[in-house]
Amino acid sequence: MGDQMRITVKVAILAVLVALIIRPGYAMLLPQDDSVRAAFELLLKAGDVKGSSVGFAGRRPKEYDAFETLWNAGKAAEDYALKLVLDGTPAARVYGAILLLELDEAAARREFPKLNKDKTTVMIWPGGCVGTQETVSNLIRKLENGEFVIRTPKGMGVRRK
Repeated sequence: MGDQMRITVKVAILAVLVALIIRPGYAMLLPQDDSVRAAFELLLKAGDVKGSSVGFAGRRPKEYDAFETLWNAGKAAEDYALKLVLDGTPAARVYGAILLLELDEAAARREFPKLNKDKTTVMIWPGGCVGTQETVSNLIRKLENGEFVIRTPKGMGVRRK
């Protein structure tokens, strides 16, 4: 009976630890870089798609910093990019699509048909002080055609491989 009790206690402790380690709602095991997770959480709620500089002063928006953090995280950010596409605001879906195209083109190809049907309008600020409204589907078509949506950390656009 004593051995069974010890096993039960160990299993209970393990269950509590697993519950504390797994982020509710996203089921991603920790530890992951806190800055990458924070960048994901910021982009998940993004209102607009913003390039590397916005406004007359060309300020660098926090959304672009978050996008760049995920971009630079590389393969470690693939799950986050997919979650942006699946669960994010319209702007988050666009950021996620750009990231997926760079990090996992096969996943991007799987998700783009759904995004091509998304007629939600999003404000995009590619750079400078002039923003435009575009549908998510139109921005996805631009990405599929290798066109510029926002400047990426490695250059103008995401190049298809």
